[in-house]
Amino acid sequence: MITMALEPIAGLAQYRVVQEERDLLHVSAIADGSREAGTLASAIVGALRGALPCSMRVEAEIVEQLERGSRAKLRVVQPLPRARDSVASLATSAGHAP
Repeated sequence: MITMALEPIAGLAQYRVVQEERDLLHVSAIADGSREAGTLASAIVGALRGALPCSMRVEAEIVEQLERGSRAKLRVVQPLPRARDSVASLATSAGHAP
C-alpha cells in the first residue's frame, strides 16, 4: 500500500519510509532533479494521506542520500518493532486493506 502510493510520483528517485510512532510515518526521499524539493515533499505527503487512515500523520523530507543498513542494504519501509502497532494493523482496523 505504501510503495504503491509512492511509486507513481514524478520526480521521486528513491525513498525510505520509517514508522516512527504508531501514527507517524517519516519519508526520506531523493529527488531526481526534475521537480522542486518542496513540491515533491508535498506530493509524497498527499499520496500517503490518500492511501492511509486519516489518523496517520505523514512527514516528508528531501535528502541527498539515504541511510543504509547492514551490508549496505536499503530498507525501503521500516515498521515499528511491534506488529500490532504497525501501519498495516491501523489500515485494517480503519477499513483499509493493507
